[in-house]
Amino acid sequence: MRNNKAVPLIIKEQLKWTLWFLGILYLVRVAAHFINLFFLGAEFNIVLLNFAYEPSKVYMLVIGLVSVYTFLGFCIEHGLTRRHYYQAALLSSAAVALVITAAIAVFNLMDTVIFNTNASVFYLIDTDTLFEVLLPGSAAYFVTVLLYYLLGLFIASGFYRFGWLTGLGFIAAGILFLLIESLIWGTEFVLFDVGVITEGLPVFSAILATAVLAGVVYTVSAKSLKDTPVKIV
Repeated sequence: MRNNKAVPLIIKEQLKWTLWFLGILYLVRVAAHFINLFFLGAEFNIVLLNFAYEPSKVYMLVIGLVSVYTFLGFCIEHGLTRRHYYQAALLSSAAVALVITAAIAVFNLMDTVIFNTNASVFYLIDTDTLFEVLLPGSAAYFVTVLLYYLLGLFIASGFYRFGWLTGLGFIAAGILFLLIESLIWGTEFVLFDVGVITEGLPVFSAILATAVLAGVVYTVSAKSLKDTPVKIV
């Protein structure tokens, strides 16, 4: 991986997208605060960690989906291999997840000054002090947004390699992985108006289990892409 020329290129491009995402996310946050304050007469007091968590997961899922169609052919055109691509995809996903986690942590602290919110509140972590939520909260945020990127990669690899019919099976498998992630964290999972919720694992066990799940998702994705015909545009 160390000599993989695709790594810096993919990281650089996806970080450009991520800076736009983070900027827009915080602008929406500020706008929501002032809309509530001036037009609805209520204070917008949702903690930024909770406000940004779902959008961050959706964003990572989307760029994971886009990654295969954007960068796989690009790598082949420039004399690199499929292995170069899916190794670079893993490293770039970790880099983007780390940047998002760090940025959201900084924004969260800014919120305590600007909007007087409680920086220690994160619904995945059952504690009410900043010191106790900082490390496990950051680790939980990182590993879950990383998982969503890899789920996007997983689904896109199925469509790219096998076509739309088998690709639907990859979507079904992706939904199963999301169910497992919800069971790990004890968050509500709803599909076709049927909800599932459990107490979840202790936080450090949940972080480890999510990391293992992400590893499984990535391994299947890499195997799907290993011998796939590449579409050069």
